[in-house]
Amino acid sequence: MTGRSLALLALACVLAGWGCRAPAPATPRDAEPINLGFAEIELYSAEQLGFRLHADGTITNADGARLGRITRDGKIVSRTGETLAMLTADGFVVDGEGKRTNARVLPDGTLEIHGRRHRFEEDGTLSGGKPGAPTIRAAGLTRASRRAAMFLLVAILMPKAAPALR
Repeated sequence: MTGRSLALLALACVLAGWGCRAPAPATPRDAEPINLGFAEIELYSAEQLGFRLHADGTITNADGARLGRITRDGKIVSRTGETLAMLTADGFVVDGEGKRTNARVLPDGTLEIHGRRHRFEEDGTLSGGKPGAPTIRAAGLTRASRRAAMFLLVAILMPKAAPALR
């Protein structure tokens, strides 16, 4: 992905109201184990392709360069093997340093953050953003892959993960 593509996607998410807040401490909880589903998904911002999530969990940019991968148990790992983000059993996103963020990705792929809910509609368009913000869309979503797609979208905005996913 070019720096311009990443910047457009990050800008779209910021305009959609997804700013970062100080992370809360991670708190492990007993819940069902995570088992993310994958599909061939393309993430677009303002109709410009930014990322692809492949059926094996590989993350690539618009040019096809491998950026990292998502594991079925809820980790995003860079191409060098560094853990960039994790999904807790109760859906909270944890950064690579183990700090829990205020972003929670529910099993159906809905994102709860800052008291708002965002989800991919049936046509793949992200709902819940600010009016007038660039449209974010995921093509190729399946019911089973919605959570993984939303998790990737959240990780793209994390200060430590974003540079590693270029």
